[in-house]
Amino acid sequence: MAKKNKVKVHIMNQEYVICSDDSREFIQRVANYVDDKMREVKGTKTVFNVKHLSVLTAINIADNYLKLHDDNKNAAKLPKKEERRLNAVIQSLSDEIEKKNQEAQILEETLAQLEQDYNNQKINFETLSVELMKKNDEIKHKVQEILTKEDEMIEKDKQIQLQAEHIEYQNEQIQQKESQISELMEQLGNNEELFVTRVDEFNRLKKENIELAKKLNDARQELDDFINTFDN
Repeated sequence: MAKKNKVKVHIMNQEYVICSDDSREFIQRVANYVDDKMREVKGTKTVFNVKHLSVLTAINIADNYLKLHDDNKNAAKLPKKEERRLNAVIQSLSDEIEKKNQEAQILEETLAQLEQDYNNQKINFETLSVELMKKNDEIKHKVQEILTKEDEMIEKDKQIQLQAEHIEYQNEQIQQKESQISELMEQLGNNEELFVTRVDEFNRLKKENIELAKKLNDARQELDDFINTFDN
């Protein structure tokens, strides 16, 4: 059994591997023909995907083939071997195209699922973004409240500091007053002792003065008596 040729061809920018008994040149020729036909169909019709394009191209090739087959049926211009060879290549291309169509279908389904997942993730992201913005606003509000409270606390701390300084000043004044009172009390104590001394001295002097006055009176009385003696 002859070894089949595996040829990589490109149809509509997609790579395909064709296995055939035919030569590489012939396989490439067939692939170029199919590529030309697909591009021709794509240029004249609105095609939504590769599968539709493949079907339309296959119909177009089949139409050309049947017309050629009918025109040359009696003349038998195409040898049976050549016809089988062409059919084999077309079948191989059709199989490869069908395989690619299946892959494209899977890819379309995957893309659709990815698009759905993306939309869901986008909705979730938008929802999270809204929640995040809300939380961010709440945090900003809380930070502003904290800063306001901090300013109030700083102001109260200043007031407390001023009050503390005032109290300290008052305490110093009280201490000075207490010191002055102590001095006055000490002076008062000294003055009280001096007063008592002065009173005692006054009483003594008063007593002495009374005694002197009595003596003076006695002396005057003696003097009077003495004078009276001379008068008599």
